[in-house]
Amino acid sequence: MLVAGLGLSLSSSLYAQDGLVVRGSVLDATSGKPMSGAVVAVWRPAAVPHVSGVRWHGLVSPKANLAVQLAPQTTLFGNVGYGFHSNDARDVVAAARDSIVIPRALGAELGLRHYWTGGTLAAALWATDLQSELVYNGDEGTTEPSGRTRRHGLDLEGRIRLTPWLWADADLNLAHGRFR
Repeated sequence: MLVAGLGLSLSSSLYAQDGLVVRGSVLDATSGKPMSGAVVAVWRPAAVPHVSGVRWHGLVSPKANLAVQLAPQTTLFGNVGYGFHSNDARDVVAAARDSIVIPRALGAELGLRHYWTGGTLAAALWATDLQSELVYNGDEGTTEPSGRTRRHGLDLEGRIRLTPWLWADADLNLAHGRFR
């Protein structure tokens, strides 16, 4: 069995800290229904007047998925797609109008999953490229862009049923990341 998907995927989030709210929605061009993807940041703490205001920024994030059932309980899967990455939503509001406020991210994975009544085993190779990495500056208490990064790694996971009501699971994640 072959299952494939290609579509438009957009994300949004809600985050609150000291008056910061990030929320968003975008209308689907074909259906007119709300989709996630826009980011609206509002920052209004009295102690930090220079970091206040409202800013809107949206990204289209296409993604593709493919799953091939190799055997009745074994699936090979792959995913690739764009998204965005941000460590600190205050940067969205404080950034200059012509700056990149939501850095673009490209991610991909290829994996294999085997499952049975009593558990699952899975492995996946993955990679992520970020347009800009935000690094925390402890002296100023802020984050700052510091360049493009690339990460790749391996995820291994296992889950087994110990009793009808108790499961045990383990995950091992190996990653290698570098500035490019």
